[in-house]
Amino acid sequence: MANPSTSGGRRRPTWIAAGVLAICLGGLGGGFLYSQAVHTEEVLAITERVSRGEVIEAEDLRVVPAGELPGVDSVPASQRDSVIGTRAATDLPRGSLLTPDSLSETEPRPGMVQVGLRLTPGRTPTQLLPAGTAVTLIIVAAPGSDPTATTSGSFPGTTAIDARPSEDGSAVLVDVWVTAEHGPTVAELAATDRLALITAEQS
Repeated sequence: MANPSTSGGRRRPTWIAAGVLAICLGGLGGGFLYSQAVHTEEVLAITERVSRGEVIEAEDLRVVPAGELPGVDSVPASQRDSVIGTRAATDLPRGSLLTPDSLSETEPRPGMVQVGLRLTPGRTPTQLLPAGTAVTLIIVAAPGSDPTATTSGSFPGTTAIDARPSEDGSAVLVDVWVTAEHGPTVAELAATDRLALITAEQS
């Protein structure tokens, strides 16, 4: 009669080896699945703050690894050369990932200057205007002044970048191109909150 302990002892190493192999294969399979789920790629990020309307230079960009973020459309590092020379469509904080929506490919026009406006509700259309929209800037009474006071004057312009709401939602931010002659006056009126914006009549 065979010795049970001896027979079991002969079979035990085989089962142990099979168990170890299964664990190793499971670990390799899990690692493969994890690497597929957590996919990373090199994308562009901002090294120093870039204000909206400013040209993005080579030194403003760096390459960082990033995973897939739901709802975030990043710019691949391979597009770095095409990004250089474009303008920021919004304020880009230091360390933020670059997105296609944060870029404006619209080029400055000869004889025009770019002026930033912060317009409160009632002084701009409720629909946010895209870049390239023809607009008219109208002089309005200064805040706190007699609302019946006569004001006059307007300036033609074109939106330089897409209009966007301010961070606190209390105003609309938009950059416009006006003639170099009108630039200083428009900037002064904008600084004292004396401008309203309407879309220009299309010819």
